[in-house]
Amino acid sequence: MNMAQGRRAPRIAVAQPVIQEIKTLRADQAAAVNAAIRTIGIDPGEPVDLPTARPGTPYQAQRPGLPGAPLLIYRQAQPGEQGDWLVVSLMTPDEYRQQKADEQSGALRDPAIREEIRIAAGTAATTVAD
Repeated sequence: MNMAQGRRAPRIAVAQPVIQEIKTLRADQAAAVNAAIRTIGIDPGEPVDLPTARPGTPYQAQRPGLPGAPLLIYRQAQPGEQGDWLVVSLMTPDEYRQQKADEQSGALRDPAIREEIRIAAGTAATTVAD
């Protein structure tokens, strides 16, 4: 048995809000995003420093093959979660460019700024859920 035959494909779980968001994309973008999902765990993703992430939980971004299509934000599944990887959100190319600019600027190294972002994100999630 060669290495390819002995290796199983990674199991990818996708959060329900992401599934719903994919359904709203144009057909070509949805196809590109779905194809990118199938590459998670096979093709390396790009590290992304999300201020809302739990410390010690690295996230990655996977680029679809279609310019303009949203990037996938994912992480390794935690104990008790399905799959090997979990897609937690989509990010537009503009949002991703801003994220990377924030990382390079050093702003995200400031714990006070990270805390403000976490609070704002929590407030937005609470408002949407109400």
